[in-house]
Amino acid sequence: MENSRSAVFFLSPGRSGTQWLADALASHYPDKAEVTHEPLRQAYEARKMFRQYNRTVEPARSPELYRHALHIRNTLKDRLYIEAGWTSYATLPWLDKMLDGRLRVVHLVRHPVHVALSLATHNIYGRKDWIEHCIPLPGDPGVDWQELADSWQHLNMYEKSLHWWTEVNLYGLELAERFGTDRYLLVRAEDMFDPQHPALASLVDFIGLPYEESVRQVQSKTVDKHQALRTPPVDWESIRQLPKTMSLLERFGYQLESIDSEKISQRYFSQP
Repeated sequence: MENSRSAVFFLSPGRSGTQWLADALASHYPDKAEVTHEPLRQAYEARKMFRQYNRTVEPARSPELYRHALHIRNTLKDRLYIEAGWTSYATLPWLDKMLDGRLRVVHLVRHPVHVALSLATHNIYGRKDWIEHCIPLPGDPGVDWQELADSWQHLNMYEKSLHWWTEVNLYGLELAERFGTDRYLLVRAEDMFDPQHPALASLVDFIGLPYEESVRQVQSKTVDKHQALRTPPVDWESIRQLPKTMSLLERFGYQLESIDSEKISQRYFSQP
């Protein structure tokens, strides 16, 4: 029946394994689900929609977004819909209304140091298109961490990306309360890629697909179009000066002691 099928969206600040997830799920369940990765990107207008829970979307002003919602509704007549990536995050409450409460959220988290350094290699706060359409700044109405606005211009790209990690994951916990345990799942990316951890099987089950051991067999496959990017060296331990980030880090069960400075340098920093 149509009403038994769900649209599953992954919520994350990016750089958390969604490219791999889209590839793995699409290759293993081509007949059971439509799997996409960031099909709309800037067209989601996430900066305008962030925490605007009662905002409406007019078809004439956002035709691409409105058509996308109708496409998902139509897809659910025959199979599941799965969307990986990060750009849809702010639009999930509106999409849920459009889908009559059939949207499910997988909140995908990863250690903030790795996420922020990876985002820094993308120069995310130096890209006009992302800032204009996708990423809210301190001072925007929907932002929780408003007090960071005064020091924003003095933060480096890594520290700004830590703010982004914190903001999106705080928002994810808000959605947990709105959606409830039946329609929200928190998954750590590190657990998902651990062959000994049941996180991947639990994720597939939550989506509504039959778990196949062959999915786990491709855990070692790297799917990342941007892995070669590097950023100038920064002091990654400056995260200690951001109390909201540190609190959330601990809430998700992470530690700074797990960070290997030498590996961080080799993976993310441009070498002299």
